[in-house]
Amino acid sequence: VFLEDGAQVLSAGYDRKLARWKADGELLRGVETPSPITHMVAHEGNARAVTGHDDGSVRVWHLPELELAAEYYRVHQGAVRAVALHAPSGQIASSGRDGRVYLLRPNAQPLELPRPPTDAWSLAFPPDGARLTGGGWFKLFDWDLRSAKLRVLNTAHGGIINGLHYSRDGTYVASISRQLDSSIYFLDPLTGEALQRFRPHELCGGDIRLSPEDAYLATT
Repeated sequence: VFLEDGAQVLSAGYDRKLARWKADGELLRGVETPSPITHMVAHEGNARAVTGHDDGSVRVWHLPELELAAEYYRVHQGAVRAVALHAPSGQIASSGRDGRVYLLRPNAQPLELPRPPTDAWSLAFPPDGARLTGGGWFKLFDWDLRSAKLRVLNTAHGGIINGLHYSRDGTYVASISRQLDSSIYFLDPLTGEALQRFRPHELCGGDIRLSPEDAYLATT
């Protein structure tokens, strides 16, 4: 994750390390976490980074110091697959290999959301934070956070939806898949319909991000 208008980079790895670097590779600050990191998101304006771990825990770190701000110890029974952060509200979501999805709110106990039919491999909040979107095998998962109800939406993906990222206005979500498929779409988050299709990867897709103005799309 880029920080300081691209002058710094925040990285996380299975070696348990969370680190902040200068763009030229100089290490500014590093911490060794209690368990291998399986996923990480960060928001500089919110001054928070969120890490999911192999031990099932979710940890929140204050930026730029990388000091531990909160810990949800082993909320999952098994490794965390994905975490998501809604910066304006402070809401965090996590999904795990146990098939469970949790909403983690400040000063509240973890709230388990209705369980999807397959693991949620990716998670994303829309800009208003009223819903949570997840990606599984072939399908989108749409949780209404006011009612805690789940809808399962068909998509054009032919594999695991491994990455999701919302547009600024929340009208579409960028998606990429892996395992039998490497498609890239803009999807309607309320119907699963493919609004725009892009040239697929030759190999499995890893992650996807829109630029702040939605002018560029980056995939791995």
